Amino acid sequence: KTHRINTKYKNDDTRCFSINDKLNISTLTSSFLSFDMLMSNNPSPSIYLNISIHAPFEDLNRTLFLLFICGVFIDYNSGLIYSLSKIKSWKFIIEIPYSDKFKISVKENFEQILPILSIINPFSLEEVTSDNYPLFIGEQEELVARFLKAFENHKIDNMMKNEKPISFEPITNSDEARQYIYNCINKNAFELPQNKLYELSFTKFLYRRIRFFTGHFYCLNETIKNLGSTVMKQIMFN
Repeated sequence: KTHRINTKYKNDDTRCFSINDKLNISTLTSSFLSFDMLMSNNPSPSIYLNISIHAPFEDLNRTLFLLFICGVFIDYNSGLIYSLSKIKSWKFIIEIPYSDKFKISVKENFEQILPILSIINPFSLEEVTSDNYPLFIGEQEELVARFLKAFENHKIDNMMKNEKPISFEPITNSDEARQYIYNCINKNAFELPQNKLYELSFTKFLYRRIRFFTGHFYCLNETIKNLGSTVMKQIMFN
């Protein structure tokens, strides 16, 4: 979800606020006020609230009620007051945490943990899935998929012949490359939570290790049998 928001919704006029295991109203109020002053000449600023699964949701719902229904919240410790502008259109992007631990839908999760938002804005929920937000295939992801394909096709143990280094054709079809990565995740990392963060992290993990196959020790190998499959198995199971 974070990657989706960063690439699709955030811009130079977006300020990110992370809400983890504690909600500090003093910090939030002063930060909102500072950002409001910074954006005084901007007609459409935006705020991105990145909410952790460990956030204090009772306090958070109370704060969101004050912000979106009352249009104001107060830091009683300092006396500072933040109120939504009536002349500027503020955009709020809120990342809602989800866990499949309780076997409920994304919509049900939304209604349970943030009921105030589900009431005042029930139709702007965007669920991030593998269907509507597939894994991005860039140079790193393609390299991972290329050697996973060689491993699946039992070509990873090729050896250099006639002074021609070992190499494999790049995968030009993103869907094909994506499928090799998904197959690897489903087979070797099935215990990981099924979400985009772990998917991206596992792919980066593979890339850092699969770069071994671009080095001379592998590409110029003429003597060590089963080098490719041995290394790949170590990558998968370590």
